Amino acid sequence: LDQFEIDLMANTLVGAGFGGLITVPVGENKEKNTLRYEGAFDGDGNYLMSVILTEDKKMTFDMLKAEATIYKNSYVKIAVEDKQFRPEAMLHGKMSVKIDGSKEDKPKADMGGIKFQSLHIMTKEPYLEAKYFGYQGKASISGVPISLKELALVKGTKKGEVGLKIGVDMEFGETISAGTDCTIFTQVEKNSKGRMTLRYDRFFINSIDINADFAEVFAIKGHVELYENDPIYGDGFGGTLALKFKKVLD
Repeated sequence: LDQFEIDLMANTLVGAGFGGLITVPVGENKEKNTLRYEGAFDGDGNYLMSVILTEDKKMTFDMLKAEATIYKNSYVKIAVEDKQFRPEAMLHGKMSVKIDGSKEDKPKADMGGIKFQSLHIMTKEPYLEAKYFGYQGKASISGVPISLKELALVKGTKKGEVGLKIGVDMEFGETISAGTDCTIFTQVEKNSKGRMTLRYDRFFINSIDINADFAEVFAIKGHVELYENDPIYGDGFGGTLALKFKKVLD
């Protein structure tokens, strides 16, 4: 809060206005993720607060290991509930995800051009919702070019955990193709004052599929599911593998 003014009539408060800065809890860079807001309330206790973007804004989504551009038609709304301010953001824009790997020249995941609409950030469950995710651009996992087939927000296995699930397909020449589902997990944290922060937690591969056809000799089709905190299997993996010989080898 850096601005405050009041209206008095006959020693009675009839209204007030205020303004300041509000941080969207999506990363560590508070300066980059801060927006200006303006608000007012009248003598009856009615509040009106809003954040207005006059141009697109760059933000850091540390929660998803992404750099984002927020379009100016986004907004932040601040409501009063149980005498507490409850801000929520509705964001539209695009982002580029990059998760570093063990080798500097080959990141674990590199996906630019992810578009989103109505990314809803709240201070209570479900914390994150989105109306639409789309993709336009180049992407790779461990240096291998991929195409994206799915982008969706999912609930994690831990309390206060939300993830961005990404389904991808990849090809290795004309005879081998593969696919995988992976998730970027975000953890919701709250301090002693109830202030919320969304933090990047981990990158997890959910499943792997492979199809391979080696000329007229044999073909392989396999599927592997990876488990983490599963109520039945715990941590581990399971899957299927089919091997078909097209002719007897000499």
